[in-house]
Amino acid sequence: MCRVPRIFLMVAAMTWICSAADQSPFNVDFFPGWDGHYRPMEWMPVEIGIAGELTQPFSGTLTVSTTQDGLNTLNISHQFVLTPDLPIHAPLVTKQAFAADKCVVRLLDERGRVQWRQTYDTLDFSGRTSAMIPVGDKDLLVGLVGNAGFGLLQMGNETICSGGPQAGQVYLATKVPRMMPWDWTGYVCLDLLILIDPDWGLFNTQQLEAICQWVSGGGRLLLVLGGRAVTPSNPIARMLPLELSELHEMTLPADVLRAWRLDSSTTETVAARSMKPVGGRWLHSIPENYQEPALYAAAPVGFGMVGVLGLDPRQFSAVQRSRAAAFWVEIIKPLLASRTHESDPAAGGPFLSLLQPNERDTLRRTIAVKSEAPAAEDNPNAPYYRQMYQIGPGWNATNMVMEHLYNIPQMRPLSIWWVILLLAGLAVLLGPVDYLLLKRYDRLPLTWLTSAGWIILFTVGAYYGVQALRGGKMQLRTVSVCDSMEGSPYAWNTTYMGLFAPYSGDFQIEGLGDRHWWSAVAPTQESIWVYNQEAGRREVSCLQHDGANLPYSLPISIWTIQCLMGEWADTQAPFEAAVSRHGDEISLTIDNRSDRPIRRGFIAFDKDRGIELPRIDARKTEQIQGRLTGLNVTRQLRGYASQQSYHDPYTGYSQTANVFSSAVVSHGCLRRTQAVDACLARRAAVVCVEYDGPPAAFAVRKHPHESHHICLARRVVFPIEDSEGENP
Repeated sequence: MCRVPRIFLMVAAMTWICSAADQSPFNVDFFPGWDGHYRPMEWMPVEIGIAGELTQPFSGTLTVSTTQDGLNTLNISHQFVLTPDLPIHAPLVTKQAFAADKCVVRLLDERGRVQWRQTYDTLDFSGRTSAMIPVGDKDLLVGLVGNAGFGLLQMGNETICSGGPQAGQVYLATKVPRMMPWDWTGYVCLDLLILIDPDWGLFNTQQLEAICQWVSGGGRLLLVLGGRAVTPSNPIARMLPLELSELHEMTLPADVLRAWRLDSSTTETVAARSMKPVGGRWLHSIPENYQEPALYAAAPVGFGMVGVLGLDPRQFSAVQRSRAAAFWVEIIKPLLASRTHESDPAAGGPFLSLLQPNERDTLRRTIAVKSEAPAAEDNPNAPYYRQMYQIGPGWNATNMVMEHLYNIPQMRPLSIWWVILLLAGLAVLLGPVDYLLLKRYDRLPLTWLTSAGWIILFTVGAYYGVQALRGGKMQLRTVSVCDSMEGSPYAWNTTYMGLFAPYSGDFQIEGLGDRHWWSAVAPTQESIWVYNQEAGRREVSCLQHDGANLPYSLPISIWTIQCLMGEWADTQAPFEAAVSRHGDEISLTIDNRSDRPIRRGFIAFDKDRGIELPRIDARKTEQIQGRLTGLNVTRQLRGYASQQSYHDPYTGYSQTANVFSSAVVSHGCLRRTQAVDACLARRAAVVCVEYDGPPAAFAVRKHPHESHHICLARRVVFPIEDSEGENP
């Protein structure tokens, strides 16, 4: 009888010991996305705070693992040192697939042992607010920093995303300055970032520079000024193409109130800052062509747009509150729609457009007041379709680029006739051949031994036979697009890379830049449903630090290919160009700064006219004179490269596809191509060149391989016009 209490005491003691061992001295806070919002398969911020009850410094590694798409799991690692009584803040960036159900966060010590682990649920069918919210391609995601007011927080309920084939929602996501991303990739999922009279002292330099980089690469920023001045040392102040006045009190004119869709019958006296353009830059003001120093202006900065509102709307009287939604719609519209019309009658013809109608949908997409938009019919299947994510035209084009990377003989499926032939041969050997041979030598009892021998022989033959058919050399295939713009300090690169390995192993990539952002990429189906979303079967581990995300290595199984997508901003473009125009006469100076020659190229203007460029040697400067002629520029700008022939394994036919026609409108380049499309409407020109067999900037360490690189570079220039108008 005494044994029973002893057993209970021992169990209780062991339970207490195990629970004490499981207790961790770490306290970890996890904040994914923009207030829980994210765009599937795109970069999103992850803010992690770490504190602990420590007596000595702890050096370790923070890892964040989540499913990136249906094929890959992305593991982000970040090294840190935690000191006693001093918590740390780790601003990371990752990617997450639609309907990914969990995100695993771990703390590892220097020996790789797990010291803390937590699995966070990111998919919730119960409707709770704890689950992350995916933002679709037809929706708008607006980031907000600062003291919101004047109806801004109600925008999600009072406005819709319009202009595309379907109306979408407007999501408003708030952040405090200390939680802002430190890298430009943390802002990629946003359609617009609004800074409302922020306390600039709460930002650090990395955050401000990240915002400037993001805008240069195609982001859109709205800066609402208040009592806090933007100092000249602020990176955002240096980016603005505006000259701001000091804060002064003024009464808003009636035409300004009407243009802002406010009640003009009342008098509004506010403290405001007026602005005017610097260096003759192109501006969009409200009202348009306003003669006085404007109180609101929007201007292109690099491939992005910046709008500045010179007053805080919270100063408006209460009578204007009912018009708040319409006011914000008018302020935001110029930033979302870079191009407001498809043709310009005064220009004598239609503008050149680089985009197909479905690719222009995101360019046309804007914001509207819900009560003023056409009423949409109720869809009885709406709850059903909320469990589905429809990819946009950028991902469709990315699938075409992936098809090129996969287009090698080793990745094509074996013919079924080889399988039939081998099985038939094995059946003949195991049957009549084996029987007749053993009967001739009177050794029929040995059939169990000879049958095993035939099977071993065929197994070895099948292995080496498939290796002969599908083996070959290791191949590194890359497709890259580099975009730059006159006056912008950055040249943006997007590279798709595929590594094929004829044997299994972990392969390291050398030569990656210290500011590169790499992630896995895989073909994506057009409609992704919650119920058929699978966990990533491939693990891609990256080290994220100092503004970069670099893969440790690529684990590849035999006879398969692993693809990555890299994005980064260089400080120097591969070539420079200067253009002067006198009517239809064009003078072009192009400086090839690359170590590889320019195979061919062209310069294009807005009315489907341009000039073809000759071959330009490496490190050479050429002067080119010509007259504008019809060049079918639309076709060439979308895909100026050698035609790539590939075999369609499903139809069995050989087809022809231009790689660049997909690369320039792929997921990583579509926003920049939309900006180029808008620049052509402002009388800009685009110089597009294709390089002749350039080697990739990176290679596989300690493994001989073949390299195949296709490289396109584009540069937007603003011609000096002698007779037709002014330089924009």
